[in-house]
Amino acid sequence: VFTAPVGLIRNADGFDEVAARIKPSAAALWDVPGGSLVEVMDDWVECKFGKHHGFVKTKNLQGVEAQASGAMCEVKDSYPGNSETCMRRHAEQDATTGNVLCYVPNGPDQVELVDRWVEFRWKKHKGFVKARHVTEAPEGAEAAKAAPVRDAGVDEPMKRGGAAPEAAGAPAAKKARAGPGAGASSGDDVPMP
Repeated sequence: VFTAPVGLIRNADGFDEVAARIKPSAAALWDVPGGSLVEVMDDWVECKFGKHHGFVKTKNLQGVEAQASGAMCEVKDSYPGNSETCMRRHAEQDATTGNVLCYVPNGPDQVELVDRWVEFRWKKHKGFVKARHVTEAPEGAEAAKAAPVRDAGVDEPMKRGGAAPEAAGAPAAKKARAGPGAGASSGDDVPMP
């Protein structure tokens, strides 16, 4: 669970950028440069409960940060006195009938972890990245004014598959990916089932 309002984007797989999506179930649309400071808006867990596949806020799943995909997680709603927590179709703060899949009872081994997502805002852009690519930013960092740490000249996200401004100096790992899927930042662009 992110406690700081600002997160630091660093690709956990060693690439320069991180695949960003408009929602977790969408294909990756653009890349956020590594070193970017983002406003962390929310932290979500994609999970399964019985026949349902949806999203629960991370704060309602005990110890999920240390769990791997496929692990069974304990549910404990963050509001005292609640005996269940809401599972949503989409990772958004919308508890209307159209977005609520079901209510999951508190207790051990209630949901199966699929993945964790961070909802963020970077400059004027809002999106989601896999949580493993976001760490808490250094104390005092501000997302709204922040430019990427590695290249202060990058103001906009890079469109998926497009050339980065410094393409001629792209790292060897990026140059090696010239075949199918070229331009992909970390393999996170595989659509979900």
